[in-house]
Amino acid sequence: MLSESLERLTLRGDEKALRSALKQQQRSSSSSSLYFPLKLAAEHGLLNIVKLFVEEGKCNMNQQDSDHMTPLAMACWRNQLHVVKYLCSFPNIELNIKFTRAENTCLHIAAMYGYFDVVHCLLKHGAEKSLKNYYWRTAEEEALARGYSELASFISRYEIGTAIKLQLKRQVLEQDSFSEYHLSDVHVNTLS
Repeated sequence: MLSESLERLTLRGDEKALRSALKQQQRSSSSSSLYFPLKLAAEHGLLNIVKLFVEEGKCNMNQQDSDHMTPLAMACWRNQLHVVKYLCSFPNIELNIKFTRAENTCLHIAAMYGYFDVVHCLLKHGAEKSLKNYYWRTAEEEALARGYSELASFISRYEIGTAIKLQLKRQVLEQDSFSEYHLSDVHVNTLS
């Protein structure tokens, strides 16, 4: 019952009522029942509602439905760039989950539909471009097969950026709590 009303409030974009419902939800049960409304908000590009569920509802952004679809996958499928950017800003977001029987990733889906900005955002945040789906195709190959040759070329030439390299090195340093190294000692070589 509460979940049904959350879905209606989500689609209406009623932030105030959702805030109240979330407080009630937190007292009564787990955040796993918030998955479907979060997925709906991501699919429809309701960024404020997505933020509300993630930040105040403490939703698991990587939770999957029966097809292994995540809120990020729904946002990529519907070309909701602002939601994709927001979700990708979290270090624990899973970019490379394979979903549906075709085992596509978010990058595959964005490439298949020719969503250049979504593809760029995913790559910038570390999506793995060499992963193959059920049909043994990479995102680049899927883009090419659907006539998006410029996008396929972009994916092929894309190199992981300086920011993500530095982020990866930071994660390694953070894992080694006894490290003598400091971030100031980390040097990143970039290609011009």
